Amino acid sequence: MERKVSSGTPESVTSGPQEMSLADAIRAAQHMQRHGDLERAEAVYQAILKALPEEPNALHFLGVLRLQQGRHDEAAALIRQAIAQVPSDPGPWINLGNVLLESQRFDDAVDAYKRASELAPDNLLVYNNLGLLQSRRANLNLAEAAFKQALRLAPDSDYVLNNYAHLLQRQGRYEEATSFGLKALTVSPEDPRARRLLSISYALVGDLESARQVLRQWLDLDPGNAEAEHLLASVGGLPTPARASDAYVQGEFDAFSKTFDAKLEGLGYRAPELVAALLKRFLPAGGRVGALLDAGCGTGLCSVQLRPLADRLDGVDLSQGMLDRAQLRGGYDSLAQGELTAFMAAHPARWSVIVSADTLCYFGDLSQALAAARAALKPDGLLVFSVEAVDQAEAGYVLNHHGRYAHARSYLEQQLAAAGFDLLALDADTLRIEVNRPVKGWLVAARAIAVRD
Repeated sequence: MERKVSSGTPESVTSGPQEMSLADAIRAAQHMQRHGDLERAEAVYQAILKALPEEPNALHFLGVLRLQQGRHDEAAALIRQAIAQVPSDPGPWINLGNVLLESQRFDDAVDAYKRASELAPDNLLVYNNLGLLQSRRANLNLAEAAFKQALRLAPDSDYVLNNYAHLLQRQGRYEEATSFGLKALTVSPEDPRARRLLSISYALVGDLESARQVLRQWLDLDPGNAEAEHLLASVGGLPTPARASDAYVQGEFDAFSKTFDAKLEGLGYRAPELVAALLKRFLPAGGRVGALLDAGCGTGLCSVQLRPLADRLDGVDLSQGMLDRAQLRGGYDSLAQGELTAFMAAHPARWSVIVSADTLCYFGDLSQALAAARAALKPDGLLVFSVEAVDQAEAGYVLNHHGRYAHARSYLEQQLAAAGFDLLALDADTLRIEVNRPVKGWLVAARAIAVRD
């Protein structure tokens, strides 16, 4: 879902004679900020604040920049300083709500958004962002009320239409999600998010041909787009690839890295706890191992569970955005950016344990990944992972409409044996709730069979 930032009103600021007016300097810094040049934008804001320490727009937008960097406490402090200077401006209140939302201080975020709504009752961003907050808290009825109010204010807002369509998917109201997704695409036909959401809505109601049409049109607009190609394969418009491409995985997770944890919380995500509990069943006496690899570590959600179990905890992920969040979370002795299979293959006999929570669901054919894991493990090392489950599949796996693979039990047994593993456990469980449906999965533990001379 798409949270919106208030851009404020720098035009209201005046200044004395200088090479660039204060308002122009603020606008230039905002432009840099919107285009990802955070270092230069920060330099402008800091220069302004050196001359004018209480300048509200510089305080406000530097706070937003800190939010972009994931430095939430600093962001909140700066925006509160801006509010102290201009308490009647709704913009800083909205962005304070955004910071508090990302910090998971939900009650405080609600208070900030409510204050913004009192100052600007017709402000679209307030209700859109309040809807996102309630959605993350799984208060779906309150989220719906907020999105409906936003749509009353702006019936053709593409991002609100998309957010509401996504909410309707979560509620299991797939036909309505399709209707609002189609309207969002009509408003903004080149918006890739609208095409993704609408294609999934069509797939959920069983209209695979319409889903394929939406995705083919996306590829007409953006030939070679990795996400469109992958999703088109998931609805039968292209042959099923053996695994998701690096470009697809990297783009997907770089885009969602800043909201990934909160999104999974709203889905009742359980994989980190489940794989850690399974690992503990097979740990040696004392409950610790030497070196452990978190394979596909993402934002580091597993680190809280895994850090107490290992003398050394390493992480690897393809997405630099996710690794940046993992670095902020802490707990790892090292973090590496790289493709999982190649990384493991390049580090033979390095780890006593490899854990992979919901990463191998981006692989259909597991043969190379399991062989690489076997090579990277020390003799008698443990591999613990989760994948999504399917009862039967001709190839042993299927590519589902959401873009992840699901594997059959018999396929996992065959591939683990072929890679040189002794299967210890293969348990069924629910990994999350998605689009109002439980996502069933397998929790797998296997031991590398030592090669004896």
